[in-house]
Amino acid sequence: MESVSSEDWGSPHLPECPAVSVDGQSLVAIRDTMTSLSPDERTEQALTAILAGWRGDRASVDPIGAIRDVLDDIRALPRGAGRLAAMNTFVRTLGEAEALATFLDMMRDSAERPGTADEELTRFSRNARKHAVYGWAGQTLLLFSGFEPTEATVTPEPGVLELMGENPPAAVWGLSMHIWQPNPNAKGFSSGARIEEGVIVEPPHSHPFDFASMVSTGVMRQSIYAQASATPGCEGRYDGVRLEHVDGVWPEHQYRATCELSTLEKSVELTAGDSYYLPCDVIHDVEFDAKVATATPAVSLFLCSEAVVKPHVYMAATMADAHDANPALKAQGGALTPEAWQAKLAAVSAYLRGQRSTLSLDDIVDYDGEYAFFHSA
Repeated sequence: MESVSSEDWGSPHLPECPAVSVDGQSLVAIRDTMTSLSPDERTEQALTAILAGWRGDRASVDPIGAIRDVLDDIRALPRGAGRLAAMNTFVRTLGEAEALATFLDMMRDSAERPGTADEELTRFSRNARKHAVYGWAGQTLLLFSGFEPTEATVTPEPGVLELMGENPPAAVWGLSMHIWQPNPNAKGFSSGARIEEGVIVEPPHSHPFDFASMVSTGVMRQSIYAQASATPGCEGRYDGVRLEHVDGVWPEHQYRATCELSTLEKSVELTAGDSYYLPCDVIHDVEFDAKVATATPAVSLFLCSEAVVKPHVYMAATMADAHDANPALKAQGGALTPEAWQAKLAAVSAYLRGQRSTLSLDDIVDYDGEYAFFHSA
């Protein structure tokens, strides 16, 4: 690992690329803009037709491939107003609770059709290995886009490919479902931050990609930060706290330095029906009430675009030290059994439809690891 100053390592930024209207806006403004944004009609009509067709006659459509085609149409758009609207429409149309439940049913049904293209596409989800290793029981990859770059794909900055790896390639877009429920044995890392008892908080971090997301059910809160304590902000949990600034959420880290953060927005609430978009230069965290998350977790649909910059993470020294001591941490994850994968999607589908008032994935995921990408006080 290379030891550098925060100034040398830099801070989250946009690459050389076209701008979108929400670049530089507050999360509150982005939430309000995206939740009320007029839909991209082509994307909305295509997804609505796929859902209706499958509900009417499951044999009449190959739904997973058709949804992937819609995704590939969006990634062919250059970064700008058209892509922004289409990404938002995608997560708002497919992330509505009944629609997302139907999509999960599509996935389950397609996995039972051996030899079909849709069955092959469900293997992205079935073979995913990070269902629980973050500390959340419900991290769920659903689908990848096509793997080849398009003319609109933003070229990643130097070093991104080496950091992110090639599986999948940086040009790929990913669709995931987040079930914000902690593993029963998940233990956060002491950070010195002012974190209330019973609150789960991820370390502040940026992403290597832009993403759009919608809250399908439940409530989540996010705070927005800026690197360097001289940046004007509001009172926040990390005031006066030194954090370890590293590259990415997983070891091994190439860079590690110490810095402070300023809080720009604190605990912005996102509720069912809200959508938002975060560019890759934004530092944020997510927080949840632990008691609520254990029984009635929030569920969100998450669509990320191509990876273009290195991600930045601001973690407690105790977490960074644990990463240094466990360079193969990510390998502790494992794919669910076919039965558990089916059970997980079925349980979430019923929860989204209101057929069950609570959700517990403990027995289904059956993960006994203690590591969690969480901060404690």
